[in-house]
Amino acid sequence: MAFNLYLTVTDSQTIDEGPHISAGISYLKTGDFRINPEHPPLVKELAGLPLLFLNLNLPTDNESWDNYNQWNFGRQFIYHNNLSADSIIFLARLGPIILSLVLGFFIYKWSKELFGLKAGFFALFLYSFSPNFIAHSHLVTTDVALALFFILSIYYFGKYLKSPCKINLIIASIIFALGINVKFSALLIIPILIIIYFLHWIIKRRETKLGFKKFIITILIFTAATSLITFIFYGFEFKKPLDDPRVERLYEERQEIEDQSTIDQQIFYVKPLIYLGDPETSIGKFLKNFAEKFPVPAYSYWRGFFSVLSHNSWGHGSFLMGMTGTQGWWYYFIIAFLIKSPLSTIILTLSGFIYFLYKISKKTNTENINLLETLKKIKFDYWLIIIPPLIYFAWSLTSHINLGVRHILPIYPFIFIGASSLLNIKTHTKFKKYLFNFSLISLIIYYLFTSLSIFPYSLSYFNEAIGGAENGHKYLLDSNIDWGQDVKRLVKYLKEENIDQCHTYIFGSLDLNYYYPGSLTMPDNEEIEKNGIPSGYYAISTGPLFDPNKNYNWLLKFKPIKQIGYSIKIYKF
Repeated sequence: MAFNLYLTVTDSQTIDEGPHISAGISYLKTGDFRINPEHPPLVKELAGLPLLFLNLNLPTDNESWDNYNQWNFGRQFIYHNNLSADSIIFLARLGPIILSLVLGFFIYKWSKELFGLKAGFFALFLYSFSPNFIAHSHLVTTDVALALFFILSIYYFGKYLKSPCKINLIIASIIFALGINVKFSALLIIPILIIIYFLHWIIKRRETKLGFKKFIITILIFTAATSLITFIFYGFEFKKPLDDPRVERLYEERQEIEDQSTIDQQIFYVKPLIYLGDPETSIGKFLKNFAEKFPVPAYSYWRGFFSVLSHNSWGHGSFLMGMTGTQGWWYYFIIAFLIKSPLSTIILTLSGFIYFLYKISKKTNTENINLLETLKKIKFDYWLIIIPPLIYFAWSLTSHINLGVRHILPIYPFIFIGASSLLNIKTHTKFKKYLFNFSLISLIIYYLFTSLSIFPYSLSYFNEAIGGAENGHKYLLDSNIDWGQDVKRLVKYLKEENIDQCHTYIFGSLDLNYYYPGSLTMPDNEEIEKNGIPSGYYAISTGPLFDPNKNYNWLLKFKPIKQIGYSIKIYKF
């Protein structure tokens, strides 16, 4: 909590927070969901709630509103209002901080229920000092909130499976519905819950009252709860698709399609839509008539879901170990996990998994039964903390949006819970006991040192296997190291050094002139080659400096005079 509050004040607005904060307040005030449709509204509305009661100007008369420009709209709202930008950002971040505290409580609660009180506190310790969670828990983004509702969905669905009563079913369905309104990737919870349901039915067939009939009832209740709660979060929105200028524009672009080669360039699920949208065909006429006359409940949800599908298909500019691309790499999140997780976390993860396999082997040999029978006798809660994160991680390997370890944050709470089981290891000799305790205490101390030594630059954390944060830029960029979080620290340094003007290129979406009016443009490679290097100070973010596709690597020939955190370098000529 102390870490969160400190970073809430000292971290500047990260890239996504501008659209998220301004979108949340715009939803609550206008019921219009045009800003930032690619994420459902729960976190954004929670962030906007404290701002709703202040006399803030919502810039709906600005061209960014009419143009659906979420980046400019965010800057206009935060940096050109009658309350300071820092106050707006601070108040908006309170909601995400509360969600992070709830996540910590449930990590403790579930670990305690499974492995005892000491395990509960140990799992909570691992979560509280995780550099990745310290970095993201205070931000108005969806990643930590998704981790919360992912683990809550599994936890309460497990309770329903063990005791399939109405109240457990209702609670589980409500939790799931809330998760669906955090991030579209939460839809992955659907197949995970289905797998868990039938796995429980197979393993506990003789003990459970669950079956296919109950399965259908479960689906119906979950669907009803999700539909109602989503409808509420979208302000009971009913909207005709053709009332959306973006859909109208798609129809206009459809009419401009002239040949098959243009169609072949489209992503796989757009091609059939192009054919179906042809107003010259009978089905095309029907669809256009529907789009013109029939309002769709929570239309913006479906609009956002489609935009995320499109985003994933087209991909996103990404960086990995000197390579750049838009389609990502299947092994991106494997590398991100291995170098963005503390070494203690990796060791504890492997140790917990080995301990689990050892218990299975021991039970099989002791009771002289086959492996399948052993697996059936394992406490089902253990499968709940093993299967969901494995599926989530496997699914992440298919993503074309490779922007940071934050996209796999939902697997970490399960790792913390699983690692807490190690406290139940019983040794049979004093030497083994001392060795085990020494090893565990050493890991804990090392973990604590790892976390405290990088603070308050936790977002830029990389483990010692690659030489720490100093070498992070060689492997990963974007939200792994530089998300605009150190701008206020940069400005503080420039003011302390009485530097009135500085050439800047900052990776972010905030309004730098709000904090530092003396900002000058950063000359690119071509300008430097033509005119030479103008004297003065230069500050550049790690992302554009080391991205091979950027045009500012002329600075790499020189040594910076100062580094702000690990995300901004300052030069003097």
